[in-house]
Amino acid sequence: MPVDTAGVPTDPKSAPAAPDAHEPGSLLELRGTQWLDAKAAPYQLTDPGAAEELAKDVCAFANGGGGVIVIATRMEHDEGILHRIVGVEPAAVNPDQIRKLVRARITPSPRGIRVDWSGQEERVVFTDVPVQAPDTLFAVPAPVGKPGSVRPDTVAVPCVSF
Repeated sequence: MPVDTAGVPTDPKSAPAAPDAHEPGSLLELRGTQWLDAKAAPYQLTDPGAAEELAKDVCAFANGGGGVIVIATRMEHDEGILHRIVGVEPAAVNPDQIRKLVRARITPSPRGIRVDWSGQEERVVFTDVPVQAPDTLFAVPAPVGKPGSVRPDTVAVPCVSF
């Protein structure tokens, strides 16, 4: 995996390699980057704010050249460093529901989104957002302040920033 001078991986194409190899532990000590985002718990999709957050996160990676969201990690001092892998119960995540939400809330719908499980003992969930077609801009309905409430005439274009 290519890294910069600080040891941070720089290649978004290599982001899904650790989950695909069922070695999520190899992501430990990495800092969140423009292609890697770690969540301490699954998105609670029955909560409108969490559903909005998932769509925003996937949309940002679609607009930013791709990336991976890993669920089931612990952050060190909220600095975005992957400090510890903590498994997720299979009943806590429905990959089909995540894929449906992405298709329903992001326009145009990003292609090739993968939601899958990784790991043997400590199972984690990852969402792989591959590089999208050039010159395509992805948008989500713009929130109006109350989670889950949107204006039908306004959109937001999330971008990755670190």
